[in-house]
Amino acid sequence: MDLNHRETRIALVAIAALVFCMGQQPAQGIEGLTLQVQGTNVVLSWPSTENETFIVRYRARLDEAHPWTILTNNYPAALGTNRTVFTHVGVVEYGQTGAGGAGGDQPFPPHGASANQNEYETFRGDDPSVPPLPWDPRWLKDPSDGSNGPLTEGANGEVPLGAIGFYQVVRQGVHFIGLTNGMLLSGVVGLPIEVGYPEGELLHVTIMIDDYGTEAARMLTPPFPNPLHFVLDTRLLSNGVHTLQAEATWMVDPSNADPAALVHIASPVVEIEVFNEISFPNWSFHFGELYDSMLINAVSAHPVVDWEIAIFDSQNRYVGSFFGRTTNGQIRAVWNLIDPFGVRRTDPWFDADIYTWWDGGEAAARAPGSKAEARMIYGSRSGDGVSQESGGGAATTTPKKFLSSDRWTGPGNWVVVNQQAWNHLIDHELLDQMTDNFVLAAETRGYVVRPDHPTGEAYRLRTSPLDTEINDWLKLRLALIHPTSRNFYYFGHGGRDQIGYGTNDLTRITTAQLYRALATGNPLSTNRHAYRFVFLDGCETAKGDLPLAFGIPKKTMTLEDFADDGRRPCAFMGWTATKWMGILNRVWYDHINWVTWFEYEWVVRGKGLRTAAKDAAGYAGASGINLSNLKIYGYDQLGYNEFNNAP
Repeated sequence: MDLNHRETRIALVAIAALVFCMGQQPAQGIEGLTLQVQGTNVVLSWPSTENETFIVRYRARLDEAHPWTILTNNYPAALGTNRTVFTHVGVVEYGQTGAGGAGGDQPFPPHGASANQNEYETFRGDDPSVPPLPWDPRWLKDPSDGSNGPLTEGANGEVPLGAIGFYQVVRQGVHFIGLTNGMLLSGVVGLPIEVGYPEGELLHVTIMIDDYGTEAARMLTPPFPNPLHFVLDTRLLSNGVHTLQAEATWMVDPSNADPAALVHIASPVVEIEVFNEISFPNWSFHFGELYDSMLINAVSAHPVVDWEIAIFDSQNRYVGSFFGRTTNGQIRAVWNLIDPFGVRRTDPWFDADIYTWWDGGEAAARAPGSKAEARMIYGSRSGDGVSQESGGGAATTTPKKFLSSDRWTGPGNWVVVNQQAWNHLIDHELLDQMTDNFVLAAETRGYVVRPDHPTGEAYRLRTSPLDTEINDWLKLRLALIHPTSRNFYYFGHGGRDQIGYGTNDLTRITTAQLYRALATGNPLSTNRHAYRFVFLDGCETAKGDLPLAFGIPKKTMTLEDFADDGRRPCAFMGWTATKWMGILNRVWYDHINWVTWFEYEWVVRGKGLRTAAKDAAGYAGASGINLSNLKIYGYDQLGYNEFNNAP
């Protein structure tokens, strides 16, 4: 192996989007759509399975003057057959030329006549270049329109007869394309997905693996990729069987704060099998926040292997190697950033090539392992061609590890707010008192709580009038970016991609805004501002990438892993379900009781997060809380005062 040149390194597996994308058009239309003219009608036919529903769209021309129209939605798949038929009645008028937008002046031939290939291809539903993915169907239904005909995008008129043009059939709901139960996935793969709903604005599409968010694939937000797809790094998952589910969210009424204004549609759950000879299920992407230490950890599919970790710097130059042997598949080495020549390395990132050799055996590693005793040396044996008659070897390149530039200037202070969205409910003041407990706990222990507020009270996010609401959210933004703000409790409306509600960027805080404000989106940022603890007590806040936006890993990590990476332990709490705060015009007391007892168990009794959450649900009046919907990422037993001071 040439130790000075990266060209000889392992080639990473290319993103295999084409595995599932072959033959897919850059639009969310059904593949295999065919058209046939029967008299004055156009008959559409496409492949289908029972229990599916479809949206059929039409436009006369591909220009702004001829928007897409919905001919039907929730159209059921035909029973007893694998093809569904829809007839667009009376759309063909013979004797007119130039009436349609099909790309020519000649009318369709009469029923039974054949068109030449070029004419047929012109009218195929999957041929025209339709708008890019994902389909953003802002279809407005005008209740004052008494007609029963299909409406245009602006709800201003019916589809004109005699206008032969373009068709698209969209499967309604959320579906993975080409992904089936039992499919074996390895390396980095593309997962094409189609989404369809007849109204509203598509906000985002999330992916859950084993009912948890994952760092193996980011949620999809505008601008969406074309074609719509997730990029899944299966190497960040453990080998074995996993469930996979996607969920899309549409905003159907931006002015409505009620969760019912959002439409969530989940895909069918798909069971996949993952296998990689070398995987990184416990990988952390950052190191060195507190001191010089970097952890390289991996899992070999073969439990008994000899291994080498060859580390490379940000200039693709070889630094040195660790060697070891494992009997349980766990590969682990900790580097103090001193190279074999005694030089302290300060590169912004490193990665490594990992090689394994085994004598035989096919069993996968299951048991956790201990830290390997290994020291860095300059020299590699990866090119020795080691092989065994009954064994073999494997090699891969790790994800990058980024040096954290986040330096605390003082103790971790708090941001505590609650949204005044439930003041119409009986006993709504109990929601304020519930939130105030976090303020009292922090202030009595010497922490500063922001934004500015009356003593012992949380900052109230008012919901009207608009200028007041905007000003309150501005104060929250300023509090979040204060250099010493490192802990955050928020009670209010939320979602996978934001806290707050609606689409007004002045009265919500989105994942993208947090990435920019806290410098957590770019791993090379030198002004990173990660949080130690975040509890977003709102709807579905744990389903998207909000943990990552606050600089918290979207996985459970051990205290040892944080320590070996020189990182401050941190944790994120949120929900994967809609949280209803009112029942029969009263507040939901179970939630108030659970949060109050959680704060007591965590702060007063000094228990770790997960234990405190579990024990709080055991108190009277808190039994209605479904803890399976509560997700804790990062160090799930973080204590209230642990790791909350500058080093």
